[in-house]
Amino acid sequence: MFVLTHHAPDDEEDETIMFLSDDIRSAVATGLRATEGKNLLIIGASLARQCLEAGLIDEILVYVAPILLGDGVRFFARKAGEQVA
Repeated sequence: MFVLTHHAPDDEEDETIMFLSDDIRSAVATGLRATEGKNLLIIGASLARQCLEAGLIDEILVYVAPILLGDGVRFFARKAGEQVA
């Protein structure tokens, strides 16, 4: 498992988790190498949006929860007239 963060902890207790502080393209490349040809799962609206804007996503699965849990990052937020290729 990879966690993309600005502030990686100094002591990593769990060897199955790797903290990355790279840019999104480098982080995705690291994840793809680790999958050895399998799919890379991106979790979180902010990361997914960054990947989408960088042209790094092949497929999107969106799950809709029947309740609103509060504020968050808008996945499809765009500036006026801006489109996703």
